Amino acid sequence: MKCKKLRFETEFLKNQEGVIIYGKIPRTIIYNKDLGAKRALWYLFLYFQMPPSRTILFSITHTLSSCGFSSDVRKSGVSGELTSFMRTIADGGYIKLLEDKRYYQIYDALAPMDVQNPFALISYSEFSKIIQNRANHATALLLLSFLRLNTYRRKNARDKRPEIYFCHLCDIADRIGISVRCVASSLKSLTDANVLYGEELPRYQDEYHNWHSGIYIFVDMVRYNQEEPDDQYDWQEELNNGIKWVKKQQMDYLRG
Repeated sequence: MKCKKLRFETEFLKNQEGVIIYGKIPRTIIYNKDLGAKRALWYLFLYFQMPPSRTILFSITHTLSSCGFSSDVRKSGVSGELTSFMRTIADGGYIKLLEDKRYYQIYDALAPMDVQNPFALISYSEFSKIIQNRANHATALLLLSFLRLNTYRRKNARDKRPEIYFCHLCDIADRIGISVRCVASSLKSLTDANVLYGEELPRYQDEYHNWHSGIYIFVDMVRYNQEEPDDQYDWQEELNNGIKWVKKQQMDYLRG
């Protein structure tokens, strides 16, 4: 399945020195299982490498080694996945691509987005920490992208709803196309990197004697003000408020 063709400009999120500090990965990339489980890794790597001119020459071997894979394209099956990904997002209008056996030249990139195509926001520091864990860094970035896309964000100071996302792991696995076991191991990697925390609610019985189990609540472990961590943010307090909020929502739903 090819990406739908889209034609919008990109806004790169940079610091005062012009260095890209946040990556914006569109919903259409996150949910497109046909792009493979490494799609978030490939996309964010391209995003953070892109210069202001939006034109760059990529070595295939350099891209593979930088993303934690064998740079020997004759032995690495991952090179085929990268090639397929690049061609598909080019077909979808995200990049314009010139290709030969060793290099990609990308221009007029990246990420067509508007209100109909929301995106997840991931900082460069988070990306760097995650790819250091070469065991499952690709699926960890995919999971983080999915959760960032779906986590609630408060709209103003009067909004007291917790900034969380809650779901069963099997539902996440189905929506992004990886196994439940892979979701769990990727979540552990994100927690070990102090990026995101997920906790399964203890099995509990509501006032109608219905049992609830298997629901995970996810929360960011760090919140940023531009490049600096927000020292007023307490992720454990956010999590505790989220647990209370989820249980209340379930009770309100049962009450009709």
